[in-house]
Amino acid sequence: MANQTANLLSFSTVVPALDVRLGHAAYLTLKRTGLSCSISAVVVAVRHSLLQDPDPAVHMKAARDWCEWENSLLSVDPDAKPAARRLESKFQLAFARIVTHYFSHHAWLEDGILLREAGALAGIPGIMVHGRLDFGGPLVTAWELDQAWPDGELVIVGGADH
Repeated sequence: MANQTANLLSFSTVVPALDVRLGHAAYLTLKRTGLSCSISAVVVAVRHSLLQDPDPAVHMKAARDWCEWENSLLSVDPDAKPAARRLESKFQLAFARIVTHYFSHHAWLEDGILLREAGALAGIPGIMVHGRLDFGGPLVTAWELDQAWPDGELVIVGGADH
């Protein structure tokens, strides 16, 4: 339970309390049935469900909350303002629905397939540029791809974020 609580607490800073409680309850129910899942997968599924709610008050709040969380990850500058488009309700709803739809289906890819098949890129040069302070896309992900891509080169930009 301690590990579950630690995972739950980490989500309490990025999603509304309702989502955390629903996600945690769903997680515990799945664990009791013997099914395996992560707290993050449950939170994404709960958020995706809220985004599909027919009540505009529910799905628009879910969209705003998702986009506020995303915007908080895009820059390490506490005074950074998101682009005007990211504040429009139509954009927020479409963006949040698309992102959670892809996340909840793991982008229709088998887990780990991109890294396992990166060797197929042999002979194709590529440069990956990654901000050292990118909280939305952890540096380890870019580093793992760099290790698996024979002709890839990873350039890390210090002080840069997403």
